[in-house]
Amino acid sequence: MDADRDVLIALGQLREAAAGWDALDRDPGALYRGARLQVALDATASRSACDGLRGTQLGDLNWAIVREHVANVVAVSDDEVRRAQALIDADGQGPVEPSGAAAAAATAAAAATSTCA
Repeated sequence: MDADRDVLIALGQLREAAAGWDALDRDPGALYRGARLQVALDATASRSACDGLRGTQLGDLNWAIVREHVANVVAVSDDEVRRAQALIDADGQGPVEPSGAAAAAATAAAAATSTCA
C-alpha cells in the first residue's frame, strides 16, 4: 500500500515538473537528473504492459528528431492496448506483443476523440 502511495506521489511530482518544464520552453537544464530522475524512472518502470516501449533515455539524435517532427503524443492505457491486441488477433493478424499494439491503440484513441468537420 505504501509503495502505491509513493508511486502516486512520484507521478504527481513528475506531472508538475513536466508542466514546469513546458512553461520554461522545454529547457534541457530543467530536466530531471541524478536521484530525482531515478525516483521518476522507478515509479514508472513496471507500470505498463508495453515494456518494450519503456526506454529510460531517448538519446540526443532521437530527441532532436522528436523535437523537430513530433507535433502530438497520444497516451493510451494498458486496457486500450489490450483491446487493440484482441482486435489485431481477431482479424487474423495476431497475436501481437503489447508494444506492437500501442500504435493501433493510439490510432483508435485519436479517432475516438476527433471530430468531423
